[in-house]
Amino acid sequence: MAAALAVGWSAADPGSGTTRYVLIVLLGLASGVQNGTARRLAVPDLTTTVLTLTITGAAFDSRMAGGTGSRVGRRGLSVVAMFVGALVALSSSST
Repeated sequence: MAAALAVGWSAADPGSGTTRYVLIVLLGLASGVQNGTARRLAVPDLTTTVLTLTITGAAFDSRMAGGTGSRVGRRGLSVVAMFVGALVALSSSST
């Protein structure tokens, strides 16, 4: 992610040419590492990309990012539900 950030900031137009493909590769690798780490931690049948995609969608669709702000409530509720589910799973596994 840090490498992708550096490439994106240093490029004149990160959405075009070779830079676009470099960013795709770097972000794909970062996503793979994220999922691999979740598997290594033995989180059964749950990839972190579900939560990441929900949060990212909410951020990019927000009014602050120039979006319409639609479905922010439902996405927020999804994040809260996943967080509560993780807390329940954590508390039940420690007892």
